[in-house]
Amino acid sequence: MAAKKFLIVEDEPMIAMLVEDSLEDMGHGVAAICHSVDTALSALAEHHVDAAILDIHLGQQTSWPVAHALQEANIPFMVSSGNADVDFPKGVSAVSILAKPFTHSALEDAVGALISS
Repeated sequence: MAAKKFLIVEDEPMIAMLVEDSLEDMGHGVAAICHSVDTALSALAEHHVDAAILDIHLGQQTSWPVAHALQEANIPFMVSSGNADVDFPKGVSAVSILAKPFTHSALEDAVGALISS
């Protein structure tokens, strides 16, 4: 499978670095790591992105505007959350959920499913 460029939207720096390292171990690249909705939307406008991994809760914000933008651009994405129940807002289709905390193998399986669909 060809290498993909990922957008990582995560407000916890250690988790973002873990995801970045894991994606690179899988042979993929990272177009940008963003900690807020504004930076993520800017990164989408500035970089080629093949897929994305979104933390739902970014401090006082949620990443749903980014999910909507990805959906509009037909870019596959998944969300990561520490909550078992994710309530997808109107206008955002339900996608796969990577439950936190996750292992490298769980991330690898989720990424494989995301980019093969």
